[in-house]
Amino acid sequence: MNHKRVMTIPSGTDYRAGRILLLGIILFFATAHSNSGYAQSSTQGTIYSRFGLGERVDFSSSRSQAIGGGAWAFRSADATNYANPAVLSDIVIFRFTAAVELQSLTSEATGFEDSKLSAGYLKALQLSFPLVAGKVGIGLTSTPYTRIAYHVEQSGSFETEPGDGNFLPFGSTSNGNGGLHRISSAIGYAPVKNLSIGVRADIIFGILEDVQDTSFGSPFFDDGLLTESTRLAGVSGTFGIWYRKTRFLSQGDGIYLGATLTLPSSLTGERIVTTGRGELIDTLSSVNVSGIGIPLSGSLSIAYQKSSRITLVLDALYEGWSKVNNEGSFRRFPENSIADYRDRYRISGGVQYGGGSPNESYSRRVLLRFGVYFDRSYISPAVGTDINSRGLTAGISLPTVFSGTTVDMNFDIGQTGTTENGLVRDRYFKFGFNLNFGERWFRRVKLG
Repeated sequence: MNHKRVMTIPSGTDYRAGRILLLGIILFFATAHSNSGYAQSSTQGTIYSRFGLGERVDFSSSRSQAIGGGAWAFRSADATNYANPAVLSDIVIFRFTAAVELQSLTSEATGFEDSKLSAGYLKALQLSFPLVAGKVGIGLTSTPYTRIAYHVEQSGSFETEPGDGNFLPFGSTSNGNGGLHRISSAIGYAPVKNLSIGVRADIIFGILEDVQDTSFGSPFFDDGLLTESTRLAGVSGTFGIWYRKTRFLSQGDGIYLGATLTLPSSLTGERIVTTGRGELIDTLSSVNVSGIGIPLSGSLSIAYQKSSRITLVLDALYEGWSKVNNEGSFRRFPENSIADYRDRYRISGGVQYGGGSPNESYSRRVLLRFGVYFDRSYISPAVGTDINSRGLTAGISLPTVFSGTTVDMNFDIGQTGTTENGLVRDRYFKFGFNLNFGERWFRRVKLG
């Protein structure tokens, strides 16, 4: 009688735990590095990041970015959806994603010349793996939550002594750097067929830095450099649910419904104000700050898979910023302004087309995506004026010679703000490059 031998990885459970631990350590240090570079990024971004906690940044996966940026119910056989923790229950192989983004931005304001800026930065590191394939999955992510990156130059003159008629020129530059970062761990579980639940824990931390540099055209006046740096940290949690039904209207189709709820939380930290440069830096004040609110938020999503090659998505997001209570001294709005936070709304939709099995032609396995979105910001420096973003997205996924690995490229073209009421309109183009690596781990190899 012939017997088949089954060879498993030595010390299977220990090896698995060790490999996952190693990945966790790599992700931790990569995140620390990316956040350090993120906080020190060049000041090339929207002027609206000067207010509140900075510009809100959403990134859940390379695929969702190309179909409008939502996709909390979206399912993909060859990628992980991190937007909804419940969808993690669906993963069957280990996946790792690294995402970078390049941005070109043109700012317009009435009475001023257009300014053009550009920047690039690491946007996300993500990994996921199944504990029980198709039933229990784990996800770890490192993504930005807000981004501060602005640069404003002003010039003018002032009378040195009232009535003497002598005017002294001066120049002032305001820069902003940093933002809040989010490290998340999540688990998705399918207790019954077609229904999954999930939970995600977030650590939110970062440095918000505003720098004002003033120079004078006279040796009798000292140039000034004032830096306000606020270090914040806190935790938050998200719950998710995901329902799917195949053969919804016809053979081969399916419908997917998803929802998430993120609990409100608050950040604490320290704000330090300094003056001077290099070895001549003096600390003017150092105070503890607390009660910096993160709002209750929720999302609803629907995805309809008409066939194995066509998927449609529609998503809505709400963030209740108007109900957040922050310290009056930490609003990051212009002095004497009565502007405040407002609720954020985001609506998006898109379509994915293509995809096939590994034995099909290369062109058939390519995935194409298109999307559209509208986003009302949670901040506005002008009372009664909404700062809205609207744009079009597109993307392509290219298979590689490595099974389960694709190169995803995303495109986002749109505009933010308005030139009314003395405000600024930003027109932007964003390009995202994402490496989406997949491999089947921990499988048994039969020797016979």
